[in-house]
Amino acid sequence: MPFDFQPMRTKAELIADPQKLLDDVKAYFDYCESTREERELKNRDLRIREVTPSILGLSQWLHCHRTTLNRLMDEDDTTNPAEDSLEDAQKAARDILAYVKQEIVLRLSTRALNGDAEDRVSQAMLARYGEIGEDKTS
Repeated sequence: MPFDFQPMRTKAELIADPQKLLDDVKAYFDYCESTREERELKNRDLRIREVTPSILGLSQWLHCHRTTLNRLMDEDDTTNPAEDSLEDAQKAARDILAYVKQEIVLRLSTRALNGDAEDRVSQAMLARYGEIGEDKTS
C-alpha cells in the first residue's frame, strides 16, 4: 500500500454512509487479494505471499484511527452519535465492521493453517483479536 497521507476521518465521518464504508472495505480486501503472488520453492513447495488483511491495514485504508475501528467492532463505544439520525448508521457500520473482523480472523487462521503465514506472528495477531489466549472476561 503506497504512502497516502490524508487527515484522519472521525467516527461520525466513518459511520455517516454505511454503503460507502462497505465499498471501501471491499476495495481493501480486493487490494489485499491483488497482491497475491505464488512462489515455488526449490523443494517444489508453494508459498503464497500477499498482504494479509488486518485492523491496522484497514484503518490505514479508511484513513481513521484503529481504536475507532476497534471500538465500533467490539461495541466498546457507548457514546451515541451527535446527531440522532446517525444511530441507525452506527448500527449498520458496527454490523459491517463486526463481519470484517470475523473475515480478517478467518483469513489469518486459514493462512496460518496452510503454512502461508509465520506461526508466531499469526498467534500474536489472533491473540490480539481475542481469538486465542486468555478469555477477555477474566
